[in-house]
Amino acid sequence: MGISMCDLIADEGREAAYSRYEREGRSAFCPVHFMRHVLKQEEVDVVVTTVHVRMERAAILAARDLGVTSARIDDLLGYSMLGPYGGSVLPRLLPEQEWPDHVVVLNDEVRARIVTEGFPGERVHPLGQPVFADWQNAFNARTVSPALQHWYTAKRPIVVYAATSIPGIFNAQFDKLLRIAEAHPDWGVCIKLHPSMSEQAAVGGRVHIPENVRIVSNEDIVGVVKGADVVIIDNSTVGFLCAFNDVPLIVLDQVRSPYGNPLVTNGAAVGVNDLDELEPALIKLIDSWPASDRQDGQSIFENPPNASERIANWLSRIAANSEGHRPI
Repeated sequence: MGISMCDLIADEGREAAYSRYEREGRSAFCPVHFMRHVLKQEEVDVVVTTVHVRMERAAILAARDLGVTSARIDDLLGYSMLGPYGGSVLPRLLPEQEWPDHVVVLNDEVRARIVTEGFPGERVHPLGQPVFADWQNAFNARTVSPALQHWYTAKRPIVVYAATSIPGIFNAQFDKLLRIAEAHPDWGVCIKLHPSMSEQAAVGGRVHIPENVRIVSNEDIVGVVKGADVVIIDNSTVGFLCAFNDVPLIVLDQVRSPYGNPLVTNGAAVGVNDLDELEPALIKLIDSWPASDRQDGQSIFENPPNASERIANWLSRIAANSEGHRPI
């Protein structure tokens, strides 16, 4: 953060930089000067990122300035590259001048979607997503988390909330789930905290936690999800773990994002925009996961095997060829 602030001050001056940070928080940061220095010093052949914020965004821009090949490994079904309803309806999420040279995507379905929206087809590579490949294998091999085992053995409905890391949003969602748990004492409600949040911070000043609520932090997320009848997320890749393994899923979208959520728009989850809608949605899914509501063509959630090896081999090739190896 200190590096990012120094870069912002160099661009805008101290007073303007602090004022912008106060307004925008960390989203104000894009330390291109620093990343140019790093790329020159390390003499890199290829810059690889997995997101497009702050330092990673700066790395793509610096690579573009210096003539270094860049690649983005996308893990959000292409929605982090382009608007979900097409450039003619909504603006692109990523301005064209900030596009990387290459994008690695999950599969052919995602590639076709990005190409349709205008990204050059020869620069989109359906090589899979290493995280999701590992999760699929792990889900099949893993047993249910010990934190859920008692409920699981007793065949009680189990609701898992994969908590957001944003305190204000978390508190509202957590309080709602506590009330739902009290109204349904036969359910087991597991609050799986974000790694950045401690149990003490999560509980705060609350003096009463229902008996059927368990707050967990260090348990393996795959084992927790495997025991769930329904998983609730706000904005988390845990949703993809559910989608790949047919675990019923609710996505909370209280901000009503104009871009939607790929899990909802592709039929792998139920979208909830208001916390008052959460309890009815849970009851419906616990009674019967509506498989008939899913769209045809679940190939959008297919993940090629050996994604890590495929991506590593591809990166080696573009680093070695004349186009990929552009000296600074």
